[in-house]
Amino acid sequence: MRYLLSAATLIGLSACTSASAVSIDPKNDVHCSVLSFYFHGLAKHNQAPSKQVFATKRLQDWYAIKMRSAEGGRYSDSTVMQSEIEPILKTIKDDPLSMRDEVKACADRAVVEPSFNSFASSYLRP
Repeated sequence: MRYLLSAATLIGLSACTSASAVSIDPKNDVHCSVLSFYFHGLAKHNQAPSKQVFATKRLQDWYAIKMRSAEGGRYSDSTVMQSEIEPILKTIKDDPLSMRDEVKACADRAVVEPSFNSFASSYLRP
């Protein structure tokens, strides 16, 4: 998972400063899902090393599954999903470099869950 942290620090980003209405909570599966989605896209867009892309993809998929199950199908309504996720994504986009600690906390939280290791090991290595 060290590649997740380095994905945030090694990828050349320009940070924007903007007040945000949402505080990102790395203990919240929805927030971690959006964070990992963003950082996986960022790693791919910036052609990060394949290990970073691989690590962010596993984390993205893990939290997407957790989010869908935890929310009991609430996000099957795209209007609800958009209204709740859009402000989280905007906060991340406004200053992605400030999200390094949060994405690392999400990765650390996933790694300590026993089921994550079997989930992650099901992926083919790059």
